[in-house]
This record gives sequence, C-alpha cells and structure tokens, in this order.
Amino acid sequence: MKHIYKNTILSQQICGTTYEPLSQENLQKKDAPIRLAQVEIDTAGLSRIKTKIVYSNFISLSLGKDALIDLTFRLTKRKKTADNKSEINTRLEHWNLISEASTIVIDDTITPFQLRFFDQSRVSNEKKIIYMIDLNRIITRNASYKIVNQSMTALITNEPQ
Repeated sequence: MKHIYKNTILSQQICGTTYEPLSQENLQKKDAPIRLAQVEIDTAGLSRIKTKIVYSNFISLSLGKDALIDLTFRLTKRKKTADNKSEINTRLEHWNLISEASTIVIDDTITPFQLRFFDQSRVSNEKKIIYMIDLNRIITRNASYKIVNQSMTALITNEPQ
C-alpha cells in the first residue's frame, strides 16, 4: 500500500497547547523545567519534514531597585515510536531574557517575547514528534514576572523522497 503523501508536497499549520505557569522566584538547572507549551505532529504517511516552530508570549515585569530577572527558555524535541515503546528526547535550542534595573523602579511593564526555530527531520518509525517549550532556569532579585498570552504553532512541510 502506498502512502498518499509520498510524492506530494504538503504544508500544514498545527496549533499547540499552552499551560498556565505559576510564577516562581528561582529555578536552577538541577530543578525540573516548567512546561509552557507544546505542539504534537502526527507523522503517519510523512517521510521528510521541515518544521517551523513559533512560540510567543508577553511577560509582565515588575523590577525594584537593583533588580535582576534572568529567564532561560528551552526547546526540546521528543520522538515517539509507532509501538510507543521508546522515546528520544533532543534539546534543540535555548534562549535567555535578561532585564535589570539599577536606581529606577519599573512597575508592571509588558515585554513581548517570540522564539522561532527551523528543524528538518527524516521520519522513519516515529509515530509522533512533539516540540516542547520549557522554562528551564529562573533567577530573580527584587523582581517579579508573569507569563501571559502564550501561543505555539508548527508549520510543517512534507517533502517527497
């Protein structure tokens, strides 16, 4: 039986799932990351795919005197096999958002934040590919933050073999 997509270029946009993270004062590398969003791609019938991941949010910041806030975001790819017996996790990229205030106090400023990543994959026996955005590290001093209005999408293109 032939796959219907074998010799066809197919593009599809998939909306991801976002999670309401709790603001946390400090999160070190040894701590478990906080899941912010993920998007799942069903790879049935696909062979080679190009994926453009876009994640965006707004970060509400309050910075006191001598404040520091350092947020590290991480993108991870998880491949699940068709038999659901194994998973392969790959860390793809990380980004930092750093804000500082010295003598001035900044109360409730909104900062837009957007991440873009391009990935190419050869699909063999994977059933799903899941891209996940996590908050991997948080360092704060005299500062608070809240992440709001998140979105995550994947634009995938299947290429013929």
